[in-house]
Amino acid sequence: MRKILLFILLPVFYFGQNTEAILLDSAISCELAHNYEGAISFSSKAIVLNPNYAYAYSNRGFSFLMQEMYEEAITDFDKAISLNKKP
Repeated sequence: MRKILLFILLPVFYFGQNTEAILLDSAISCELAHNYEGAISFSSKAIVLNPNYAYAYSNRGFSFLMQEMYEEAITDFDKAISLNKKP
């Protein structure tokens, strides 16, 4: 339990990172602990702060996939791909 808490709180101590990156770090920590609901929550918060944050959509899509929420996963993966397309 302490390791999980450390992974979740560790990004708070990062200096020079923007808030959405810190939220995404927390989402990844949740995924490592197989806490996909927490990962979805953190990724969603990052998306609210930056709707063009492709990595947050990709990360949330993975968590949806692991929860067998396939339509939501496809929607997020499609959004991540569209944001990463080069003009």
